[in-house]
Amino acid sequence: MNNATEPEKNQESKPKHTPGPWQPHPKYKSEPMIVTRDDGKRWISRQMYVSQGEKIVCEVTLCKAIDDVDLGYPRVSDDAEFEANVALISDAPDLLAMLAKLVDDEYCPTINHMREAREMVAKHSQK
Repeated sequence: MNNATEPEKNQESKPKHTPGPWQPHPKYKSEPMIVTRDDGKRWISRQMYVSQGEKIVCEVTLCKAIDDVDLGYPRVSDDAEFEANVALISDAPDLLAMLAKLVDDEYCPTINHMREAREMVAKHSQK
């Protein structure tokens, strides 16, 4: 049971994050480029930005070592994983909204809501 007062409920429903929808920003999708360090070691770098309209929400980066180069910490280096990360981040507001519906004390999820939730999970899960 939710004992929140009406003003508290309104406060809870306003997101702290940038509201959706989010999508990969079509203008700020970089082509893969080769980066060369001063010591001559190279890697491939690629960035995509997730945005709400023109507002950038986050940058997702792919780095693939060409030479035996230490990039400082583990990085996403697989193209499919990179694209999947962009898709998952882009769907974050929809996933949060769906989860909020499923856990709302005053709301009874329907079979359709459960089907939608399963479809979202399947969309972002390995087959």
